Amino acid sequence: MTVTYQARSKEMKALEGYISNPQDNKAKRKFERYFNEVDSSIIKLHQKLLASENALVYNQIYSANNRIEIKRSSADKAPLILKLRVSNSYRKFFHSINDGELLITKDWDNQFDQVKDLLVVDLNKHNYKAV
Repeated sequence: MTVTYQARSKEMKALEGYISNPQDNKAKRKFERYFNEVDSSIIKLHQKLLASENALVYNQIYSANNRIEIKRSSADKAPLILKLRVSNSYRKFFHSINDGELLITKDWDNQFDQVKDLLVVDLNKHNYKAV
């Protein structure tokens, strides 16, 4: 799969900088300013996504608790949002790109085998452990 980052916010720019060059100490410090506990897991996750042919293959190999899933409560005409657990407290959200266009929610019919290009839009920091 290919993974690109929509770097609109400072957090996403820090994430993209760290993912692209994890040995750069400046990028690592900037990343740790926003995301303190996902240091090694985000790099491993990124490498797993790149190594997988598509989302279906990824889900078959890493299905324990790192499964690519659909984010519920999306409007039918809105772009489809997929989610992935990075750690117990962090979730990564991304769009699927199909032929250069964002896939629309109403057009989705569990075609995980067609999800090959991911556009990362957010890495949230909710404390899911507290729930």
